[in-house]
Amino acid sequence: MKLIPFLIAVFLFVNPLLEWVLRKLEIQTEKLQFWVMVSSGTAWVLALVNLLLDPKNSLVQIPTAETGLLPTLAFSQDWVSAILILAAAGLIFIIVLTQQDSPHANAWLAGLGGACVIGLGSYSAYTLGIAWTIVECFHFNFSFRNRKIASNPRKFLPAGLLRVAAPAALILLSLTQEELGKASFIAELNPQIGPILIAAGLTGFLGWFLSLQGGEIDQPRYFPGAAENWIPAALGMLLIVRGGEIAGAGVIQNGLPLILSILLFISALAGVLLDLSPELWFLSCGLMASVSAFISGPESALSWGVVMTLPGLRSWQGSNQPRTSLIPLILAALGFLPIPFLPSWAGVTAFSEGLPGILMGLSYGILLGSVLITVLKNWQSTRHEPVSHSPLGIIGAIAVLVSQVVVSLRLGLINASQGLLEKPIAIWISLLGLIPVLILGNYLPLRRRKSWGAAVSRLAEGFGKALAAILHFLDRLVGFISRIFEGQGGVLWALLIGLLIITLISVRGG
Repeated sequence: MKLIPFLIAVFLFVNPLLEWVLRKLEIQTEKLQFWVMVSSGTAWVLALVNLLLDPKNSLVQIPTAETGLLPTLAFSQDWVSAILILAAAGLIFIIVLTQQDSPHANAWLAGLGGACVIGLGSYSAYTLGIAWTIVECFHFNFSFRNRKIASNPRKFLPAGLLRVAAPAALILLSLTQEELGKASFIAELNPQIGPILIAAGLTGFLGWFLSLQGGEIDQPRYFPGAAENWIPAALGMLLIVRGGEIAGAGVIQNGLPLILSILLFISALAGVLLDLSPELWFLSCGLMASVSAFISGPESALSWGVVMTLPGLRSWQGSNQPRTSLIPLILAALGFLPIPFLPSWAGVTAFSEGLPGILMGLSYGILLGSVLITVLKNWQSTRHEPVSHSPLGIIGAIAVLVSQVVVSLRLGLINASQGLLEKPIAIWISLLGLIPVLILGNYLPLRRRKSWGAAVSRLAEGFGKALAAILHFLDRLVGFISRIFEGQGGVLWALLIGLLIITLISVRGG
């Protein structure tokens, strides 16, 4: 059973190899799409089995007596990893089903997901940092197949550096521990490290949000992010959940939850007022999971992370064609609502945790209202829609619902939903955010969109100039370093720096 996550990764990894073989043999792409659907569907079924067959924590025992130059690798089969692996495998399966015209991109996307599954099974900062670095390399190859990135790579450098900062921080954290053999997240890390892990996870998560939004020029407008960005972002979600697990449920530290909840409320409100909810959805997901990790523990953070990703993504995909995608949209929205027996119910308890919880609940109501308003406004659209529902689209929606049900069973929401009338009234505070948005739906986004658009354009222009200055500085820094390392003198510099690093690690580990 402990080998199931690695088997899932194998079924996903085989797709890039299959794409290369079929391309060399000049075989029709329809056959590639068929095998990508079969392999990704098998991976999703295995992820379901992995979660159902592992009702208890079964962590790999990490030897604590050994110390060495580098920490040891550690993998886990606990419920946190199992649920996130299920979410990642399900998302891959859904995307492959709904993007029938991109079999080559689907194959590489599945391969990227295989690398992410390995990372999601890690149970140490060092292991996750190494796996995350491999994912970045894989994503680099995947991204540069896109014309927008290949034509102007410097534009996407800041987001790449922001993403790399998270695994770099993990590796540095592992190398500076008192005993390098003690590599597990929970057993050997100080609770004060929890906020650091949450911050690193949110940084890496938002790095994908700042990446290219949409892989093609004709990408539908109401799409919350390029599909390949959502899957590796689960690594950031894992780190956020682990940080909440270390810090402990209900621990409020230095006002960080309040700051994050204020940012969440601002992003949710700005999204619905300026018609930017799809673009800000990724940011809202990361902030919601981070606030939950601080104020109510890993179950809440994990629940909201999965709910906001799977049903949320499916809801936005179906919002531009609501009549054709009505059934899939309803099935996806079921796991999105804060009602008992569904994953979002585990996060409802966070709404009663002081001011950060109240702001989080109001933000969720606003976000849910933005989805419903989009569906209602597009309901009378004159856009031509097929008469019948796509069978593959319905299968994808059912996959979302099945994933949500399995996660609900694992989180024990049946017991948690008992005594509903005895729960604090604050758990329904999201209605105070949802109802005004629905009532004011005809006036949202704000009517003076040109003025708001001009202000946003000015801010974007200023931000672009700042990024250009940063990139110019990085270019000069790289040029300076390259001149230092040129010729035979560069070899001496490299040997001296390498010797210094090895000495520092040895001293720290010894």
